[in-house]
Amino acid sequence: MVQPGYVAYDYLEDVEKEIETEDATEVAKEVIDQRSVSRSGKIAGIDVADSVTGEQLEKLLKDSSAIGDKVPRLVYGTDGSASYVDADTSDIEGKINFVYIKLGASGYKNFVTLLNDNYIEQAEVCEKLGIPYGFYYYSTSVTEEEARAEADAINKALASLDSRQYNLLPLAIDVELASGSTDRQYGIDVTEAKAYLANLVEPKQGKTILYGGGRSISPNSGERILNIDEYNELIETGDTDVWLATPRTDTGGLGDTTRGYVDSISKQSDVTISQTLLDAKIKETKIDINMMDDEDYKNLILRQGKEIEELAIAKGDDIEIDT
Repeated sequence: MVQPGYVAYDYLEDVEKEIETEDATEVAKEVIDQRSVSRSGKIAGIDVADSVTGEQLEKLLKDSSAIGDKVPRLVYGTDGSASYVDADTSDIEGKINFVYIKLGASGYKNFVTLLNDNYIEQAEVCEKLGIPYGFYYYSTSVTEEEARAEADAINKALASLDSRQYNLLPLAIDVELASGSTDRQYGIDVTEAKAYLANLVEPKQGKTILYGGGRSISPNSGERILNIDEYNELIETGDTDVWLATPRTDTGGLGDTTRGYVDSISKQSDVTISQTLLDAKIKETKIDINMMDDEDYKNLILRQGKEIEELAIAKGDDIEIDT
């Protein structure tokens, strides 16, 4: 019997695989033509927990009405109890158009890079079904040394994939405070560390975006740890895309505090993806529901298609990154 095990990255041979990326822009156009727009005029997708198996994900993605008018969402009572309550999703019901896969995370108390056990299996399902997908990495780096460790983990993990033809969403660097003052990033300006991480990842993977919790990146938050404008300047690009956590209330709207975060971030940057339902379940599978404006979706897919096609053309060249 084969026993699963773990090997430290230091002992792995650094081998670049030839990734299937030919005609990426044509694949991107095909994906856009097959999209399904929700009643609200937006494109609906999901991000999946690391515990979701490939079999569970495939079952969801094959269901053309996976997002129903009611989706159970985890809510917490004042006494700390937690239970699933149906949330109104009638404005976004229908097909799942895209998937964000959790690639890995670094500890929010003690720094260590850990990968999602199922990321390859989840990506293979998306490739098989022709569903566009991307990866996100929960980053807690606060120094350049830690950012280098995260970049090394990210680049080696993605280099291990046999195919990335439908990997048409940019890698997202997840910047949020998971646990308030006990988070190792709390009270620290991590802008330079995250921009440094993006600059180490982009030459290998194409465009990189942010996934920011509202209180972590909003200008009007007392717990802000990242400045979007400064980040944007540091990665030397003219645009910033933000995947923003904007959880809905049980009635479907945003709370006043969250709405204030959304409004203040929108003044700084285009909000490309909004996480509109957190900690939900579809047929017992744990997911979060994300939404994009139709034009943002098309632009993001086309741009990343061009990015990975250019990377494929340059695959014979050595891509140097600062290590």
